[in-house]
Amino acid sequence: MMAKRMKRTLALALSLVMVLGLLPAAAFAARVEDEYDSTAQIVDAGGTRYFKKDGNGVAETTKEAGDAILEITKSVAGTQVENEFEITLQVKTTEDLTTIPGKTPDSAVVLVLDVSNSMDDCAICGKEKNETHTGHRYEARLTQAKRAAQSFIDTFATQTGAQEGDKRLVQIIAFGSDAKTYTSRWYDVNDAANGSANIRALKNIIGAGLDSGIRVGNGDGRGGTNIEGALMLTWNLLQAGQAVGGALENVDYLYTVLLTDGAPTYHVSGDDGSTRMVTGTRGGGSFTNTDDVRDVAGVASAIKGLASASKLFSVCYGQTNPNDPNSSVFNSKSFGNVKNLDCPVSGTAWEDLTIGQWLGSFSTNAYKATDDQTLFDAFEAIGSTIRLAAQAWRVEDQMGANITVGQDSVIACPSQLHGT
Repeated sequence: MMAKRMKRTLALALSLVMVLGLLPAAAFAARVEDEYDSTAQIVDAGGTRYFKKDGNGVAETTKEAGDAILEITKSVAGTQVENEFEITLQVKTTEDLTTIPGKTPDSAVVLVLDVSNSMDDCAICGKEKNETHTGHRYEARLTQAKRAAQSFIDTFATQTGAQEGDKRLVQIIAFGSDAKTYTSRWYDVNDAANGSANIRALKNIIGAGLDSGIRVGNGDGRGGTNIEGALMLTWNLLQAGQAVGGALENVDYLYTVLLTDGAPTYHVSGDDGSTRMVTGTRGGGSFTNTDDVRDVAGVASAIKGLASASKLFSVCYGQTNPNDPNSSVFNSKSFGNVKNLDCPVSGTAWEDLTIGQWLGSFSTNAYKATDDQTLFDAFEAIGSTIRLAAQAWRVEDQMGANITVGQDSVIACPSQLHGT
């Protein structure tokens, strides 16, 4: 528990141990003339929030069933001095803090990149490569996607709180009609001896190894979109890594980052346990049919269920009409041929479902990207989420504007564990 007398003029960041956005600053004061009980100035006395081990919040009514292990309470009380308040921040946990290591948790990322034929479409206007591009220079969606993915490798290596000895592991999958693992092993981008070389190797794989028109499979132009195959291969890779003695043994922080520019047109017939390649079966081909979407949500759920902190992020990328800000691939409706299958969004028919809604129905988060900047922003948001989760057991309390800590006013006390 921490109690402190505060004056209005600065900001305080109070650190304990688990990165979470906390409760809003409790002391918003309207000056009360000639009033020396500052209680009258308080408009919000604070409250309590609960969190799970992975950093996600839990409602008070479901805190036990929701596996809450952290309780954070913040309150403000008045004093006999105008504009001075006593603020108490209490953090309780059911975990044994003496066993928490002085390092961030090991993390692993699988980058799953769409290299279907449409990734050759212009990133600026959405037209095909051989069409006329007026007022701008043609640049493929895949070219911009590669740059964003390469930048994300740097972010994951250097901006997720990794300390010496912490693992930051990466593999890369590309998919069109089929899905293929392009990395031969898990690359540790924070390895003391080989981290820099591993980063260069991964960037080279992204830059030179991935082509649209699809070099996945036999290089025969199998450029459909097999999201089920891509996720199935991801699950195979992660599950194999978690085996005893595997690279991901005891790694709970697993992140799948899927980038695509369209709805699926291929799928997988049966199960395929390969960690190297999953072959697709033509569904709609040029459109999405029922088989192309039927099992995607189930595979996504299996990925998220591999570990307590396994997450799946989707980025839907592409502009279809630069003169219409709402004409993105994210907002496109491509599921009119899906029949006899429950729509994943309640109250919405398949023909009215957007690609963004579909991705969001099975992803931890789904991001819309229409150009170079918003694509980088999406990857940056994912990197920030990973960074917050990696800084486990740290609580940052950002006080409101114009709050100053009074001199000699901070009192630190051990917080009670295991409840009351």
